[in-house]
Amino acid sequence: MGSEMCIRDRYKTYSKQLESLNHVAEELCAATNESEVFSIITRSASHIISAQRISYCVPNYKDKCFEIRAVFSENEVMKSTTVDMENSALLFVLQSGNPQFFENLAATNFSDHIILSRNGLYSGWSVPVRVKGEIVGLLNAASNMKINERAQQLGVIKMLSGIMGVTLSRVNSVSYTHLRAHE
Repeated sequence: MGSEMCIRDRYKTYSKQLESLNHVAEELCAATNESEVFSIITRSASHIISAQRISYCVPNYKDKCFEIRAVFSENEVMKSTTVDMENSALLFVLQSGNPQFFENLAATNFSDHIILSRNGLYSGWSVPVRVKGEIVGLLNAASNMKINERAQQLGVIKMLSGIMGVTLSRVNSVSYTHLRAHE
């Protein structure tokens, strides 16, 4: 009986997450610029997964850093608007091109993870956001607890990343078309 309850609870959680993802997709349909997209994703992600901090950052190769474009945080962590590329988990994920789950941020030697773990965050995810196949940024999440459903949570963040990439592509295309029409 106990395992049936556990499975039922898990399906209930999945169902709620899918409903939330649907709501996010509906909200994003109305987004008209990148700032709105970032705001909707970072705000919504915290309700869908067990994360106390969500961020979206883009690589700035010229200055060898990542620019943090949007943050949702239950407390102020990493007040800086940039993260150095050198020795960062963000660079690792960018170069690998693959989503990553970091079970224990304090157990890595990445500079950004050290800062997050010193501020009480334990586990983290980082997922590339692609527009037309090119990585344009990283969607990141961190939790103050050990995550048991990490593969499922990573799947949800990957879905958010995909929705975000499609929306950014649409918003940028509309902006470009609007700009060209007024030339």
